[in-house]
Amino acid sequence: MLWFLLTLGPLFTALVVGLTRIRTDKKHRVRTGRTIPNAPVEILVPLKGRIPEQETILKSLLEQRYPNYHVVFVLESEEDPGNAIVNELCEGYSHARKVISGISHECAQKNHSLVAGVRSLRPETEMIVFCDSTNAAAPDWLEYFTAPLRAGDAQVVTTFRAFDPRPATLAGVCQAIYASFILILLMFKPKPWGGATGILRRTFETLDVAKVWSHTVVAGLVGKR
Repeated sequence: MLWFLLTLGPLFTALVVGLTRIRTDKKHRVRTGRTIPNAPVEILVPLKGRIPEQETILKSLLEQRYPNYHVVFVLESEEDPGNAIVNELCEGYSHARKVISGISHECAQKNHSLVAGVRSLRPETEMIVFCDSTNAAAPDWLEYFTAPLRAGDAQVVTTFRAFDPRPATLAGVCQAIYASFILILLMFKPKPWGGATGILRRTFETLDVAKVWSHTVVAGLVGKR
């Protein structure tokens, strides 16, 4: 009983503080996202293979309510099973294009693909968003997500995927609870996380992130210098 009470106290405190910060952050994003000039953005989306509802998911990234952005789909090769759908999307959306990265020999394939995407950036691009190819995005996601960058409040922003188990199996519910606690912990010590990461292009280049990615197996923004 004693150990239960000792454990419950810190967990309850973390829960309250974390949820408060999450709520405050959401209010900030909604307030500022509609008033800041829309700087040029490119979304880099590495993908491999086919998944259910892939076309719907990728279209959600192409149908953002943001006037000045492009989406770059990065594939390992033309033979990738996802190549056909990417070709269709690039034909149907003028702000979409494809990059073939080739096979990696010095780092993780995803890292290699991201670096290939960075090398294809347009000269006018000011912000880079790295996004997983498995996450559907709401139409105003890009506007809200990049708001702190456009406001000058941050140089790097990150997001977190919600997990909604359907059907609600025991394993699925446990994973949802686990993800919720991870999100709360990240509010205490923010760091780039899965789903998507946005960064000012000048910051990305100053830190020479592409060089770090080219010799590692983790597609994170933190590496040895």
